[in-house]
Amino acid sequence: MRWIAAVVVPVCLFGGACKSLKPPDSEQLAKLTDNQAEIYVGKSYRGLTPREIRVRREFGETTVTLSRGKKVLRVLDIEWSSRRSGSYLPYLFGVDTEGDALVYNIEDLEQSNDSTYVIPNLGVPIKVRDRQYGLTVWVED
Repeated sequence: MRWIAAVVVPVCLFGGACKSLKPPDSEQLAKLTDNQAEIYVGKSYRGLTPREIRVRREFGETTVTLSRGKKVLRVLDIEWSSRRSGSYLPYLFGVDTEGDALVYNIEDLEQSNDSTYVIPNLGVPIKVRDRQYGLTVWVED
């Protein structure tokens, strides 16, 4: 009877080097620049800014949070349902488009408080740029 040895090799999806995505420890946090922050989608850590991420409403992803340690810097609240159509008219005119996505700067979004920005559910892909932290968020249904 012959035995065949199997070698298991980790595979990286979406390209790039394989590395564990775990939040930085206090020593690493102390080395961050003023324009860097930790990115969380829900409670899941997604890396440090600058970075581009994709968020899917259909996966139940409703918030993107930028923080540094325990300090929350920004929250992007991703709406699940559309409000009255008239309230979104300003979002539909005078914006850039990239492919099928509407493109907004974070300052263009409605704020529910000083650090929480609301990403409307317009039924199309939306791209939000936060230039201060170098974050680009693609929101898709």
